[in-house]
Amino acid sequence: MKLWKEKPLLRSTDNYIPAVNTARYLEGQKRILLVGDAGGRERQYLNRFGKELYVLDIAPQDHTPNLIVQSIEKRTPFEDEFFDGVVMNEVLEHLFWDLAALEEVYRVMKNNGVLVVSVPYMSNIQDAPEHHVRIHSPRTMRRLLERAGFVIEEHFCRGFCSRLIQLNPLIRTLIYLSHKAVEVVTRRSPDEAVDIVNGVLERLERFLGTHALTIRFQRKFASYGGMMRARKVSEKKNFDEIQIATFKNRA
Repeated sequence: MKLWKEKPLLRSTDNYIPAVNTARYLEGQKRILLVGDAGGRERQYLNRFGKELYVLDIAPQDHTPNLIVQSIEKRTPFEDEFFDGVVMNEVLEHLFWDLAALEEVYRVMKNNGVLVVSVPYMSNIQDAPEHHVRIHSPRTMRRLLERAGFVIEEHFCRGFCSRLIQLNPLIRTLIYLSHKAVEVVTRRSPDEAVDIVNGVLERLERFLGTHALTIRFQRKFASYGGMMRARKVSEKKNFDEIQIATFKNRA
């Protein structure tokens, strides 16, 4: 038996949490570049907020209209300072030339623009897929973004709540039944019911992912990773100077 004729867009917590926070980070930003559209999660969700969306992906996506097929590591056809915001969710870990990609994002983003990023953080599970060529930590992400000209304004570590829907079939069934129960009792739409239930889990995830003690708990789950909002700034941090100062005359 199907609970819905057409399932809600974000009923799974591992989709709900990044999509909702992407929209939250981009509040007030109009023209947005989405880098990577496999599955169309952010594109479909951000369309609800009237964003002017442009989508770029290295792989063809049949479901994506007006897709630009190329790597963000190379120069894109956009003018300088064209976008108010750029989304790179689950992208940087796939790139050999991640700094070049971020420098291109810097070029096409308006001054004081917003960059939304999510990445997996280092674990044996995240390091296993052949398509992951880099796995980060919170510190390496900060350094990479600062080198490219961005400063992180908000960051939390995903883990338990993102993974909850996949822990076992019973938990998944209980969450989906909770969605349906809220829909019936409150007479809300399926998506509104999902917002009520998954919204609680999303807020819990942010709480767990922003405190030193609870982040240790987040690390235990396969979905462990970071979600962050960064702001374009005028000065890029010079890590060459840091390297020279550290290793000068060490022989």
